[in-house]
Amino acid sequence: MESGDRRRWKNSLCLFRRWFNDTLKEAKGGDSAMQMLVDQMYNSGYGARRNPQKAKVWISKATNFRSSTWKVSNKRPGYNVSDSDSDSDEII
Repeated sequence: MESGDRRRWKNSLCLFRRWFNDTLKEAKGGDSAMQMLVDQMYNSGYGARRNPQKAKVWISKATNFRSSTWKVSNKRPGYNVSDSDSDSDEII
């Protein structure tokens, strides 16, 4: 890997971790949307080490406010629940 590629990779990793930490701070403050996002990040390993047990804790907190959050617990970070019952996360 060239040094420029390595630098970009490290910068991206730093940004992902920062995003995770910012999201976690908001989730701890009680923001249910951020709690759901922390769940997705722990499930996918995006910005933090993959940890299904911690993900389950955060999705449980989020479900106290919104029952539809269980539908997205295994979706990629940033996935939003639509009003439809479609399970497809295909981008149209």
